[in-house]
Amino acid sequence: HHSMSEHAVLPGQDVFEKQSKAKGVYCSLSGRLTYDMMYDKFSRVASESVSTSLENSARRDSATDIFPGEWMAEMALWVVWEHQGQLIARDTCELTKLDCEAVGRISETCSKGAIDLVRRFVVMLLALKRVNDPTTSPHSDCPLEA
Repeated sequence: HHSMSEHAVLPGQDVFEKQSKAKGVYCSLSGRLTYDMMYDKFSRVASESVSTSLENSARRDSATDIFPGEWMAEMALWVVWEHQGQLIARDTCELTKLDCEAVGRISETCSKGAIDLVRRFVVMLLALKRVNDPTTSPHSDCPLEA
């Protein structure tokens, strides 16, 4: 199918970077990935050479391990989305990418009622996420969990 593709990612390689336009939704198939909302490619050298223990602690707290079977950047299916952090491979990883533009073209062939149903589902899912964990920012690429 043209809307899905598989990708191999090497250790240290970015899957996506903070503030880049999301073009797909990713599912980890194998390997270790880390998602970091504090990562900033422009200050990377400075933060690595002159970092305090407080900054290191904040960076560790901002990092989330992503495990096989988890989806990333799901919001990109429903809205124009800019990545809120960096996803980086810690090991050699295999990912499936669902192309958002291809899904959009497919959805154009669906009835208006079906599209409205999906939109309502997403709104309810986000509301449920907020009720279950009000401290979680809805502005994250991390998996949407009910």
